[in-house]
Amino acid sequence: MTNLSGTWRGHYEQDGPHGIELHIEHRGEVFVGWMRDLDPLTMGTCPRKVFDEHGDEVVDGEFDIVSSFPETSLVEGVVEGDDVRFLKQYQGTQHFEVWHRGHAVQRVEADNVRVVYEGILDATGDVLTGRWRIQQAGDAFELRRVRDADQPTP
Repeated sequence: MTNLSGTWRGHYEQDGPHGIELHIEHRGEVFVGWMRDLDPLTMGTCPRKVFDEHGDEVVDGEFDIVSSFPETSLVEGVVEGDDVRFLKQYQGTQHFEVWHRGHAVQRVEADNVRVVYEGILDATGDVLTGRWRIQQAGDAFELRRVRDADQPTP
């Protein structure tokens, strides 16, 4: 079994790539650590769908979505062969705002948001690729082991 201890750097996809840095202490089949998000503020858009007077679904502009979250999260995971799964839990409050035509239409706060990561190590044991998800949302991620890097502290 590959020991994952050390620093890993990469990105996750959510309306484009966002940098992440993962620090792991691997013990047997489990590991613990922390992750730092390099982009704790994200913005994106999604279509605003409505029904017209005929009952047909149409797009009526876009929603702007702004999300801010804590920079640091705790990580707990398990390794089974080349399969790696871990839970990332943000330490603090995440803020979401939905805007339409210059007006905030919804504001939501969530504490200690959890993200599930599932991936596969490559043959070298230095590249981890897979998918992340929060409830129904999710996308791809990639992390690469950093060799001989200074180990920053949270």
